[in-house]
Amino acid sequence: FFDVMAIPKDAPHPQNALKWINYILKPEVDAGLTNKVFYANPNKESKPFIQPAVANNPTVFLAPEELAKMAGTADALNNEIRRLQNRAYTAFKTGI
Repeated sequence: FFDVMAIPKDAPHPQNALKWINYILKPEVDAGLTNKVFYANPNKESKPFIQPAVANNPTVFLAPEELAKMAGTADALNNEIRRLQNRAYTAFKTGI
Protein backbone atom coordinates (compact mmCIF):
# COMPACT_ATOMS: atom_id res chain seq x y z
CA PHE A 1 0.00 0.00 0.00
CA PHE A 2 1.13 3.50 -0.58
CA ASP A 3 -0.39 6.91 -0.96
CA VAL A 4 1.29 10.05 -2.09
CA MET A 5 0.52 13.66 -1.40
CA ALA A 6 2.53 15.83 -3.73
CA ILE A 7 2.53 19.44 -4.79
CA PRO A 8 3.11 20.02 -8.51
CA LYS A 9 6.03 22.33 -9.13
CA ASP A 10 3.74 24.75 -10.97
CA ALA A 11 1.00 24.75 -8.31
CA PRO A 12 -0.52 28.23 -8.07
CA HIS A 13 -0.73 28.15 -4.26
CA PRO A 14 1.92 25.76 -2.88
CA GLN A 15 1.72 27.25 0.63
CA ASN A 16 -1.99 26.41 0.78
CA ALA A 17 -1.21 22.88 -0.39
CA LEU A 18 1.34 22.54 2.42
CA LYS A 19 -1.23 23.76 4.94
CA TRP A 20 -3.73 21.17 3.66
CA ILE A 21 -1.18 18.35 3.82
CA ASN A 22 -0.17 19.36 7.35
CA TYR A 23 -3.84 19.41 8.36
CA ILE A 24 -4.56 15.97 6.87
CA LEU A 25 -1.51 14.53 8.65
CA LYS A 26 -2.72 15.60 12.10
CA PRO A 27 -3.28 12.33 13.98
CA GLU A 28 -6.92 12.99 14.84
CA VAL A 29 -7.74 14.07 11.27
CA ASP A 30 -5.92 11.12 9.72
CA ALA A 31 -7.75 8.78 12.11
CA GLY A 32 -11.05 10.39 11.19
CA LEU A 33 -10.42 9.59 7.54
CA THR A 34 -9.54 6.00 8.42
CA ASN A 35 -12.70 5.68 10.51
CA LYS A 36 -14.82 7.04 7.66
CA VAL A 37 -13.39 5.18 4.65
CA PHE A 38 -11.92 2.04 6.30
CA TYR A 39 -8.54 2.66 4.67
CA ALA A 40 -5.40 2.21 6.76
CA ASN A 41 -2.98 5.07 7.24
CA PRO A 42 0.70 4.92 8.24
CA ASN A 43 0.43 7.65 10.88
CA LYS A 44 1.30 5.81 14.10
CA GLU A 45 0.20 8.78 16.20
CA SER A 46 -3.34 8.40 14.82
CA LYS A 47 -3.84 4.92 16.32
CA PRO A 48 -5.41 6.14 19.61
CA PHE A 49 -8.04 8.02 17.59
CA ILE A 50 -9.06 5.09 15.39
CA GLN A 51 -12.25 3.36 16.44
CA PRO A 52 -11.54 -0.12 17.88
CA ALA A 53 -13.81 -1.80 15.32
CA VAL A 54 -11.71 -0.26 12.54
CA ALA A 55 -8.32 -0.67 14.24
CA ASN A 56 -8.97 -4.36 14.86
CA ASN A 57 -10.41 -5.05 11.41
CA PRO A 58 -7.93 -7.31 9.58
CA THR A 59 -9.16 -6.07 6.21
CA VAL A 60 -8.17 -2.51 7.16
CA PHE A 61 -4.98 -3.13 9.13
CA LEU A 62 -3.29 -6.31 7.99
CA ALA A 63 -1.61 -8.49 10.58
CA PRO A 64 2.21 -8.26 10.60
CA GLU A 65 2.50 -11.85 9.35
CA GLU A 66 0.29 -10.97 6.36
CA LEU A 67 2.31 -7.84 5.61
CA ALA A 68 5.49 -9.93 5.69
CA LYS A 69 4.10 -12.11 2.88
CA MET A 70 3.57 -9.20 0.53
CA ALA A 71 5.98 -8.70 -2.34
CA GLY A 72 7.40 -5.27 -2.81
CA THR A 73 8.36 -4.43 0.73
CA ALA A 74 11.56 -2.43 0.94
CA ASP A 75 13.52 -5.35 2.36
CA ALA A 76 12.39 -7.65 -0.45
CA LEU A 77 13.51 -5.44 -3.31
CA ASN A 78 16.89 -6.04 -4.80
CA ASN A 79 18.69 -3.41 -6.86
CA GLU A 80 17.54 -4.84 -10.20
CA ILE A 81 13.88 -4.67 -9.17
CA ARG A 82 14.36 -1.12 -7.89
CA ARG A 83 16.00 -0.15 -11.18
CA LEU A 84 13.06 -1.59 -13.16
CA GLN A 85 10.56 0.20 -10.93
CA ASN A 86 12.40 3.49 -11.38
CA ARG A 87 12.47 3.06 -15.16
CA ALA A 88 8.75 2.25 -15.28
CA TYR A 89 7.90 5.22 -13.07
CA THR A 90 10.07 7.56 -15.13
CA ALA A 91 8.45 6.32 -18.35
CA PHE A 92 5.00 6.87 -16.86
CA LYS A 93 5.88 10.30 -15.50
CA THR A 94 7.42 11.53 -18.74
CA GLY A 95 4.78 9.99 -21.01
CA ILE A 96 7.21 7.74 -22.86
